[in-house]
Amino acid sequence: MTHIWPVPEIDMMSFSEISENRDVALVYSKPAWEAVRNRVHLPVVWEGDVREATETSWRGLLKGLRGEVVYAVGGGLAADAAKYLARTAGLPLVCLPTALSVDAYFTWASGVREVGCVRYLETTPPERVVVDFEVLGRAPESIRAAGICDVLSIATGCWDWAYAEKTGKQAAETVYQPKVADVAQGILAWGMDCAEAAGRGDAEGLKGLLDCLVVEVQLCNQIGHSRPEEGSEHYFAYAVEN
Repeated sequence: MTHIWPVPEIDMMSFSEISENRDVALVYSKPAWEAVRNRVHLPVVWEGDVREATETSWRGLLKGLRGEVVYAVGGGLAADAAKYLARTAGLPLVCLPTALSVDAYFTWASGVREVGCVRYLETTPPERVVVDFEVLGRAPESIRAAGICDVLSIATGCWDWAYAEKTGKQAAETVYQPKVADVAQGILAWGMDCAEAAGRGDAEGLKGLLDCLVVEVQLCNQIGHSRPEEGSEHYFAYAVEN
């Protein structure tokens, strides 16, 4: 590993306070955009409604894309698509999450669906993520704090990682590191402490979940892979989704 990705700059402020002078290419999931459009004031010159996580669909959006900066409004799908568009078009990216549903707002990869499987593309982390706790607290209950799943998966991920090492199935580039696993277990405990409050939409609980997701992502960035938090539970979920 010769490169360590950073997490984005994070600003905690109302979406209504965002000041942007550059022409904006807006990428969104329509229900999320409809929920916040009255508090987001951007000089939009192009917009794209993302409906599926396929590279073919995202390449189609590139054909008419205009702007000096990409903004993503919504959940993981909008963020992943916007990361792909920003990387391909060579534009900076700002994410406006409308629910803490995943850790995708902070990662350098985009997940695409291909023939019933999930593949990760190296794209780019956002330069900036704007967190509006009032918006997050009002998100639908089913997705408001669903990002806790990317913290709870540490339980399975670390167990699988250690088991692969024990049984001689571990790849050389993902060798088991007990101290890293210990750090991950600390993040898991942190997440358990804030989960209930985050689910209620309390700002303090949501801030705790935000912290867990960011630290989990940067831990994986430091070691160059996601074994501490991505194991058999992810594959099970992908199979169920398919």
